[in-house]
Amino acid sequence: MSGADGRKKTPEQLLVDLDSPSKIVRLDVAQDPDATPEALMGALGDVSYSNREAAARHPNATPEVLMKALGDVSSFVRGVAASHPNATPEVLMGALGDRNIRVRTAAARHPNATVGVLMGALGDRNIRVRTAAACHPNATPEILIEALGDKSHRVHDHALSHPNATAEVLTEALEDGDYNALYLAARHPNATVEILIEALGARDWTTRQNAASNSSATPEVLMRALGDESPTVREAAARHPNATPEVLMKALGDGDELVRWEAAGNRKATPGILLKALEDEDHRVSQNAAANPEATPEVLMKALGDGDEHLRWAAAANPNATPEVLIRAIEDESVRVRQIAARNPNIKKLDIPIERWLEMVADGMFVGHAKNIPARVKRDPRYKGMVLLRKLSPK
Repeated sequence: MSGADGRKKTPEQLLVDLDSPSKIVRLDVAQDPDATPEALMGALGDVSYSNREAAARHPNATPEVLMKALGDVSSFVRGVAASHPNATPEVLMGALGDRNIRVRTAAARHPNATVGVLMGALGDRNIRVRTAAACHPNATPEILIEALGDKSHRVHDHALSHPNATAEVLTEALEDGDYNALYLAARHPNATVEILIEALGARDWTTRQNAASNSSATPEVLMRALGDESPTVREAAARHPNATPEVLMKALGDGDELVRWEAAGNRKATPGILLKALEDEDHRVSQNAAANPEATPEVLMKALGDGDEHLRWAAAANPNATPEVLIRAIEDESVRVRQIAARNPNIKKLDIPIERWLEMVADGMFVGHAKNIPARVKRDPRYKGMVLLRKLSPK
């Protein structure tokens, strides 16, 4: 900070100002961007709490300054020191011995916390401090295994849900037979096949659903899940991105239409699976197959030949529809199917005579979707006349 003459104060001047009777002058020292550790040490002896807090918060505060701040009578000043970016593991260990829970929690949450600090926090008498340690991004498998032994389920569950929990941590958690531990382990991305298979045998369907939805689920796990008594579990297996054609084919034979619906919409579905799904007795299943973004022209052409208008709608709207598919769709007997085809962005790729484009425009197929009309058509004088007469854009 500058003095009255506008020049920066020297370290000596700052030390002199610490003895000023003015609280504001002393606060200026604690907030001076060039304050030295010596000046901050002096500011921590100020009678004013706000001045001491400013010194503890100062970016130039060294570990020695922060250690002194941890001895302050105010828990707020001590909390600021425990949260300071410059706090070292030694400072944090000192903060863990504080009588105030907020100071100890700040230390347990600090990004500089080491394994030693987190181990110390796990031994705290307060659940908030132990929970902060179990949730810490720096928590190692060693820390998490230690947290699993906590008497509080809250700490235990946070450790089990931690991103750093390894298969060893998850397996350790299951040794006591706790059903909630199995529920959490079944949804963890690091769960092994053995854990997921064990979870599929749980009494609680939500645990089984976690296993069937787990990103680490293999085709073996999904096949087992498809034999579950709960449709919700089977649906999770049928929609899983790791599902193989064998898994999806089995799902298509399920007695529940929602399971079959999920299989028909799965992007891993092959043309053979989608063709089979088109024949499903439930129209929602066949429509989902026709709407699948992975549907091939063969699948879509078959859908367009179906008597179910809704099925033809889905095929005409499919983002994977080729010009061949759309040419057939714009000739459909249903006005709605033709309009949906015209709304498909791929319609611009059609290589058809300009007269046919103008017929579709006159038919009202592009009302509200004039952006899908190719530029060469819009340049035609006949098109411009139609715009004036029919007013394509809706009122």
